[in-house]
Amino acid sequence: MNVKIYRSIDEKICHSEFSAMKSMLLTNETHLIQVAIAEPVLNTRRGRSQIQEYIDYNGGPGVQHMALRVSNIISTVQKMKTRGVEFLTVPSSYYDDLEERLKCSKIEVIEDLKMVPMF
Repeated sequence: MNVKIYRSIDEKICHSEFSAMKSMLLTNETHLIQVAIAEPVLNTRRGRSQIQEYIDYNGGPGVQHMALRVSNIISTVQKMKTRGVEFLTVPSSYYDDLEERLKCSKIEVIEDLKMVPMF
């Protein structure tokens, strides 16, 4: 599989007022397989890491988030919601500059991005 470290983020970057974590993204040569690994960092304010906060809040371990590559995001989200998948509510401000942010990526978006916040 020839996996290598693609990106590493420390607690100076990935933190909030109450928690922090270190994160590393591993990927294969084609970037079709990507695995994120998170490491707890004790936060001096509350003495808990972001990972521990997640475990405490959810009553145990689990999947915090996942990413899927799909051919039609709008159709996929509609189908997933129909099947009972719950999604986070995203602040509308997230979408304000989404098109501009995506221009910097290698991702080609064919969907109408104005439709995304509706789902």
